[in-house]
Amino acid sequence: MVSWNAPAHDGGSDMDEPKYDKATLALLREQAKIRAEHPERPPVTWSKFWDDECFSPPGTPRPAPQTVSGLINRLQLSRATQAEKESGIREWLASNEPTDYFRRDLERKGLLHLLPD
Repeated sequence: MVSWNAPAHDGGSDMDEPKYDKATLALLREQAKIRAEHPERPPVTWSKFWDDECFSPPGTPRPAPQTVSGLINRLQLSRATQAEKESGIREWLASNEPTDYFRRDLERKGLLHLLPD
């Protein structure tokens, strides 16, 4: 639990240093110890996980996406038009073998026509 002091009005910073309870301090110390022992590990972020890539050792090839939406996210086409998404999927399928689950997802979304002949 973090609690902040009242803002300083003496021309200094807007906030003083945060004050942490004992459990939070212990957790922060443990995380710092792990980072010091394993500098090769990327820092953990508390954002939404898009896939299990963060659980793979560095340098490991990414696993094939299991869903069309997973591929669209990986290709950074989430805000693209439908035509751009289909073009990206078609291009990816030209050089990658989709899993059976991915094929079923293509079928569910009416995108089987994107598979190469």
